[in-house]
Amino acid sequence: MNDVRERILGTAARLFSQHSCHQIGVDLIARESNVSKVTMYRYFQSKEALLLEVLKERMQAIEEALTCAIARNPSGRERLRAIFRWYESWFNQPDFQGCVFVAALYEYHAHPQVVSMAEAQRERLRELIRRALLDMIHPSVLDQLSRQMVFLLYGAIFFAQTGRKGAAAQDAWECANQLIDFAIQGRV
Repeated sequence: MNDVRERILGTAARLFSQHSCHQIGVDLIARESNVSKVTMYRYFQSKEALLLEVLKERMQAIEEALTCAIARNPSGRERLRAIFRWYESWFNQPDFQGCVFVAALYEYHAHPQVVSMAEAQRERLRELIRRALLDMIHPSVLDQLSRQMVFLLYGAIFFAQTGRKGAAAQDAWECANQLIDFAIQGRV
């Protein structure tokens, strides 16, 4: 991929993660990317188009990272635990500011493409969880359980963002672990 385009995307991703998407203007993105606005618009037609590309790349990166984490674990419970550990690691990054998908959805809730991208990210996460648990959870409760796991992870993001970084993923995992036990026992 083009180095200039990558630099613009990287700068925009950092700024969108650190600040409100609406707060960040194209002037700032261009200046911090060391390009002119004309150059920026050559690669991205609008700030919204740039945001969508940032979301698309972030979604792909998350999915790749979680897929690798899952693949290193033999059992369903261990695969799911790997997902929660990945989130814990993310929460503990010095630059963690919350989820860019949640922020973008909050700020662009009337923008159909942003809403669609946020929904797609949530569904990809649910599907990864579903596949991780496929060999241990009865199909009749698998979809419900995978949605509940996504709910726990999104709640953990909120708690991590509000200052409980250390405990957020662990607390969510403890709930997830109990839900798995309930599902195995047929009590979900």
